[in-house]
Amino acid sequence: MKVRVDTRTLPHRENASLACGAPTVRLGNVTLELPSLAATHADYEKASNAKVVLKADIFNYRYQDYKRPIHTETAQGHKRPINTKTAQDNAAKRIRDTQKAHKPKATIVHMIHDGSLTTKSLLEFYEFQKGLDIPIITTTEKNPRQGASEFIEEMGAFEDFETSQAKAPTVSIMCDPENLEEKLRYIAGRYKIVNVQWAGYGGHIQTWEVLSRFQRNGRLWCNTIGIERAYETIKDGNENIHPASVIPPLMFGAHSYSVMPRTYPRDGGGAAGPAPKQGRVMRFDPSTCCYIESKLDVDVARARSFNSIQEMLGLVRSGILDGSFYSRYCAKRQGLRACLEQAMNRSGTSREPGQTGLFDQ
Repeated sequence: MKVRVDTRTLPHRENASLACGAPTVRLGNVTLELPSLAATHADYEKASNAKVVLKADIFNYRYQDYKRPIHTETAQGHKRPINTKTAQDNAAKRIRDTQKAHKPKATIVHMIHDGSLTTKSLLEFYEFQKGLDIPIITTTEKNPRQGASEFIEEMGAFEDFETSQAKAPTVSIMCDPENLEEKLRYIAGRYKIVNVQWAGYGGHIQTWEVLSRFQRNGRLWCNTIGIERAYETIKDGNENIHPASVIPPLMFGAHSYSVMPRTYPRDGGGAAGPAPKQGRVMRFDPSTCCYIESKLDVDVARARSFNSIQEMLGLVRSGILDGSFYSRYCAKRQGLRACLEQAMNRSGTSREPGQTGLFDQ
């Protein structure tokens, strides 16, 4: 599968500190205009329950290779080792049924595991993806905190695996910043796509900054996987606001995003400020790019929020292409503005009091 990334829109040059980009990616005869929100299996299930059609070109399916019982939104109490035919058949059926019902342009499968993944299991995962006849095949790290040398050694079997599919290595934000930089350099010399495994922001900000610096001069389609909460909770002046959790990786150079919250719609914590009380239903408000309390049914709120975020990302793309995203579009929407200010502060971009800047339009 031939992959082409149009680099004329990657990254956005309006701000020298961040790497927000809007690449056009071609997978064979399929064209994807990024940034974009990718749908998970749970997104499709909830949308079907709500009778809402999702606006999603990308289907990100998460395969959970757990040897012991797990408790998540889609796999409560089940074991799913990749080396069992039953587990593979069940996953393949879910993927094919979703493709048939919702017709995404591209399907990407990634794996999470409980730390007991073996080299043999990794090869089983590659064979499983090959049998699905999907455009991209991914790998996963046996240890998300491993160094660059261990990662490169682990990649040998992936590089030798024979398939006509495009290959997309996966790296985790959990590793040390210098190791991520070396891993990204290795990937960029051989591939067009990288999966970045989400691991929060505050505790890994230096690693996100590495991604941003790399993407400012890079040519990779960055697909962020495994975001585990629907929205962040951050301070904007004296107010707690709840921007969508896809906004920070957008600022740091990612181009597509899949959100698999452990619970929905409650915030998963870890950010500044208290989380909303459990039991509230929240929906995405496109006028502010923040989540707000809603009286909608939870599945309806989730599906409508997905589509509203997708529409927002379409406007983001337009702003990036015409050079006005940071200075004009972010200034008008509280959630984008707050995330941009945080990203700029964290990446060392500062302004003197009264200095004309991005928010003075």
